[in-house]
Amino acid sequence: MGGVRILAVSHGGMAEGMVRAAGMVAGNLDFLDCLCLDENSSIEQFRERLSKKLDGMRDAEQILVLTDIQGGSPFTSSAELLAQKGLTEKSVIISGMNLGLMAALALRGETVSEDSLEEILKEARESIRRFRYEEEEDEEL
Repeated sequence: MGGVRILAVSHGGMAEGMVRAAGMVAGNLDFLDCLCLDENSSIEQFRERLSKKLDGMRDAEQILVLTDIQGGSPFTSSAELLAQKGLTEKSVIISGMNLGLMAALALRGETVSEDSLEEILKEARESIRRFRYEEEEDEEL
């Protein structure tokens, strides 16, 4: 399978929830997969499952790995395994995944250029906002 493959990895069930939500936003996304490190699995078990998922993506033109936090076990395991498998040339790891980022990447459905990736990341960063209620001034009639 050519094109882009996206793998979301996280602590707990975050990655699974993100993939399900992205499917609600963008429809059937057969190139989008997930793997969660849950409290009932060891790091070694997670790495074994991650290794198998990455092996299944070898034919992709590009692999995007979205992680919950930089430096966490899903992030470091992804970086280490991509290097061990010789997949770093066609892979990108992005930490701090959110639904806007995932949906923007998923909706492309093709190889993501460096320029378009930077634009998508910029938009994802800018979408994080604090909402403030503003009190309306009483208008006199």
